[in-house]
Amino acid sequence: MYNWENYGKIAEYIENIPDSEIDEETRVRNVISRMCYHAFHCLEIWAIEKAGYKCSMNSSTHQSLINCLRRTKIRDRANDYAQLKAIRVACDYKHEPLDVKNQLDDARFYYKNIVDMLSGYSQLK
Repeated sequence: MYNWENYGKIAEYIENIPDSEIDEETRVRNVISRMCYHAFHCLEIWAIEKAGYKCSMNSSTHQSLINCLRRTKIRDRANDYAQLKAIRVACDYKHEPLDVKNQLDDARFYYKNIVDMLSGYSQLK
């Protein structure tokens, strides 16, 4: 089984690339994207194991997971993930420059809430 924790490690690695090698906005956009997907998979695995979630593997996968989690004891993490996903969508799709410092600070907050609570759910056991 793939170890999704590697996405969190890649986020840390990208964050530490010097500004001279890649611009700050590109780095931050990619860090947020990897953090979001690491958080998604931690939540998905938790939901499969604890809430009987069935992954849909289509365009509604993320919203389906959020909806499932909102019916569980970790509904606050569903809200954190919805916020983190919104930041990730802006990073992945907006053409305009982003306020990367605030985006990264907000993303870190939501990511930490999710991953700290779900440590051990980065990969299936």
